[in-house]
This record gives sequence, structure tokens and C-alpha cells, in this order.
Amino acid sequence: MELNRQYIVDENNHKIAVQMDIKIFEKVEEILENYALYRLMIEDRSFPRAGVGV
Repeated sequence: MELNRQYIVDENNHKIAVQMDIKIFEKVEEILENYALYRLMIEDRSFPRAGVGV
């Protein structure tokens, strides 16, 4: 997967935003959501873990 991106710059040529293909954005969004869910499950000690207490 190639990450083609275009930067949006202000009048001082400082990068302020990035524009990317919607399919790439959706994949990045999915990865971030999955990671956040994983972290939440790890932090929640009451969450049943595979092979633990089963």
C-alpha cells in the first residue's frame, strides 16, 4: 500500500494539514480504532482474556 499524500501549507509554507486518498484514510482510521479498542481491553482487568481463567 503506497501512501500518497499532499500537504496543505499556510502563507509561511508551514504544513498545516495533509490530504490523502479516502481508502488510505479509512484504513488508517480502522487501524487506530482497533488499537484503541485493544488498549481499552488491556486496561480493563475484568475483560476475559483468551486462555486466562477459562
